[in-house]
Amino acid sequence: MTGDRDLMEWFQKGLKRSCEAWSRSENGMKFSVVWARAPGGTAISTPPTVEEMFSLIERRSADMKEVETAGAAGNGYGTGKLYEGENSRLFVRVGMLGSTVYILLVRGDAKLENRNPHLRAFFDGFEPVAR
Repeated sequence: MTGDRDLMEWFQKGLKRSCEAWSRSENGMKFSVVWARAPGGTAISTPPTVEEMFSLIERRSADMKEVETAGAAGNGYGTGKLYEGENSRLFVRVGMLGSTVYILLVRGDAKLENRNPHLRAFFDGFEPVAR
């Protein structure tokens, strides 16, 4: 978060106590899930929105540019976007369930496509959990 004042403020206001993340690497890809919600009794009155999450991702992945092609991120839970860098691709899906925001990310090489069966199984099989 170094150098990203907005992200640091957001984290310090209480989300650090109400976030969870995990990731694994396999089949040449890194799969990640993050969930965040506004904790009770803190200064945060509303959870981050889907667009705020995409904005944070774009700031944290300055080497990646959004690919604005309809359906580029494929199907699955939430709203999807595809980002490309010189040597890699980042597929992101963000959605909300109640006051919880879920972020699913798959990073792979520059040839990774939304039809990849491992990416599809990860996105299409994801079921958000009420928190």
